[in-house]
Amino acid sequence: MSGSAAATPAAAAAPNGPSSDDPRIPIWRGLSDLYLDTDVSLFYSHIAETLAASPFTLDELRDILIEDVHPALYGNLLIVAGEWAGFEDEWLLPRIAETRRRPRWRRRLTRVFANAVFDDWREVAARIEAIRGAVPASETSKTCDDVSDDASERVSP
Repeated sequence: MSGSAAATPAAAAAPNGPSSDDPRIPIWRGLSDLYLDTDVSLFYSHIAETLAASPFTLDELRDILIEDVHPALYGNLLIVAGEWAGFEDEWLLPRIAETRRRPRWRRRLTRVFANAVFDDWREVAARIEAIRGAVPASETSKTCDDVSDDASERVSP
């Protein structure tokens, strides 16, 4: 599980993981840094640059965080000695793919722990907007309850 998240190119996606051309792979890698057992504020700029270069809107990026990455990785924030060096693709990509196959109700149970990363997400979102040259939207100040409500309305089963 340890190692650099960028160590494996997308073309070498693990079996049972997403296809190697899935545009969410760099997003999953970037957002996974929010779940490391270290000072993630050091990674804000890198995460924001990665996400800003994607074709996804800020709402879509937030949905990927809440629907894909958070249910797969929130547990790392709950253990005493969590992963701190980065998640390797061989573990990360199949883990997220497996999580995405779970029933939505089961993934939503993890949202109780979303506050653990939401302050970090707001900072990253503000940086994405700055990089993209957008006027900061009110959504960067949404609460986790707002995110839960919004995501349930937008994300299909």
